[in-house]
Amino acid sequence: LQCLSGERPWAHLKAQGWHLIFRISQNSDPHPLPVGLPPRAEMFLQLCLQTDHMKRPDCKELLQNEFITTSIPNQSQGGAFVRLTGVSASTWSSEGAVDTYEPEERNSEMDQSM
Repeated sequence: LQCLSGERPWAHLKAQGWHLIFRISQNSDPHPLPVGLPPRAEMFLQLCLQTDHMKRPDCKELLQNEFITTSIPNQSQGGAFVRLTGVSASTWSSEGAVDTYEPEERNSEMDQSM
């Protein structure tokens, strides 16, 4: 949620630490979702944020969700960020906000820094 909205989750509650945990546990309203999400992404996040644990799907069920099963997780498709927001990686990379390293390059750089 923070990546999509630019704010930490539940920032609208104006609380921190244990106060925030208490407020979230007492608040029956769902977390507000960022505006403009594709319908599948919105439905998926609503499932993830279901406060009633008896109604909230487990990990296995979430992995079978249409949003996950129909998404293609490769670099040419832009990854999960594009699937969630509809913003293309080329738009962000032209502004310098997208890391364009390939995974193999990233791993070798991390190995060298250690």
